[in-house]
Amino acid sequence: GEQVLGEAPGAFAETRHGLTHYVLLDNAGHDGPLLVLIHGLGASHERYDQVAEALHSEGYRVLAYDLYDRGFSESSPTEYPLSCMGAHGLAFTLDVHVEQLTDLLAALSLGSAPLVLVGHSTGGAASIGFAAASPSLVVGLVLIDTVCVPPNKSLAARVAAVPVVGDAVVKVLGPKSTLEFARQSVYDPAANEDFFDAMRRLLDGNPRYIASMASTNRYCKGFGESLVPEFEACCRAAIPMLLIWGKLDKSTPYEHCLQLQRIAADIGKNVVEELAFPDMPHNTYYPDAKPRECAAAIAKLAASTASSAATTHGGSSSSS
Repeated sequence: GEQVLGEAPGAFAETRHGLTHYVLLDNAGHDGPLLVLIHGLGASHERYDQVAEALHSEGYRVLAYDLYDRGFSESSPTEYPLSCMGAHGLAFTLDVHVEQLTDLLAALSLGSAPLVLVGHSTGGAASIGFAAASPSLVVGLVLIDTVCVPPNKSLAARVAAVPVVGDAVVKVLGPKSTLEFARQSVYDPAANEDFFDAMRRLLDGNPRYIASMASTNRYCKGFGESLVPEFEACCRAAIPMLLIWGKLDKSTPYEHCLQLQRIAADIGKNVVEELAFPDMPHNTYYPDAKPRECAAAIAKLAASTASSAATTHGGSSSSS
């Protein structure tokens, strides 16, 4: 990470699969929930900077971190070497994503803190997985253009999920298709050149970066196998939810957002709110998109849970 991207902000924690880079914005004396921001497949914590700063200015404690081999985090290269074809030695299952957050919270002595999890795309899958496994810790769940119902994959992504053959495809076509997907997923490509430049540097200088994405695409629930059972468990646990979606999202279409709302309504135990943007693609909260609006909606959910972090919420509603 640092060898390619330069000096890292924040700090690092030892977690079971490697080193996890994080930024913790603390607020002394604040007794509300900890807001945890989890980024998408090829991004890093810094995409949340504007959202994190806005939430911190509202008085919340905010934790953002990098998934393994994204941003500045690193899985152990000795425990999980790459194959000769570039395949990652670590299978990036849903459990691995849940374990990373569990270990990070433990390392920061935050293992019993009430949490509002905010996850985008892959980060949303990690949030659902964590909440389903530890519902008593999660007082709110914000899912932004989330991978849950298996997404619409490009041909390259579908082939990349096939063992052996996919490894060769990733090695040859992966960098180009990754950048193309990134450009198609933002509102204003011209305003994201810093993001694309960081991606290029990682693609050129850190083979573990694209290998981690390919492994996630192959092994993580929500990409192939449905994550809906875990989502249903979160609903049954009566965890309040906010679904933030771009109606122009092509990889996790807005129909997925509506489908999740129908599932929650059928179960009938949790409040589900919606914030949908007609003109936004997949990366709804990025600096060029709707970060202020997303932060305001997240803060509203957090405020509604702050006074009742350990209580159970009943009823079911949806708003657009």
